Amino acid sequence: MAEIELSFPPLEIQEKIADILFAFEKLCNDLVEGIPAEIEMRKKQLDYYYHLIFSKIAHFSKQLA
Repeated sequence: MAEIELSFPPLEIQEKIADILFAFEKLCNDLVEGIPAEIEMRKKQLDYYYHLIFSKIAHFSKQLA
């Protein structure tokens, strides 16, 4: 049977890789900090600007009338 030589990065680098992957997984799946939370914040932001713009339009149209 042939021998296969495997090389691994140093433990410090392996730990950094694991930390990055853990943070990425948390970002993707955590409902408090992750992408779902980002989507919810963007919906709130859209709603805020929607109301801001249309309230300005209503205000200016009253001034013109």
